Amino acid sequence: MNAMRSRIALVVTASLISTWASAREEAPIAVYTDGLPEPLRLRLEEKAREGPTALIRYLQRTRHIYNLRFEEIVSTRGSPALREQRNAGRGQGRA
Repeated sequence: MNAMRSRIALVVTASLISTWASAREEAPIAVYTDGLPEPLRLRLEEKAREGPTALIRYLQRTRHIYNLRFEEIVSTRGSPALREQRNAGRGQGRA
């Protein structure tokens, strides 16, 4: 009987800790969305306001659709507009 109560207490405690950890607030982060379609830009900005974890999860879920990486969205060197310019420059001079 005591073992059963201990297990129940352990499960309840673990559940409360995981709920608390997932509910904590993260600071918003700046994202660079120049050159992206409006719906995608708005969604990225929404996730960035929720914090880096939410943005990373969204990018992981949509990687096969948009092919965006966290590093490209949060750094000026890797912003989509700059990436597009880099890719356009690579194609020049090739036959």
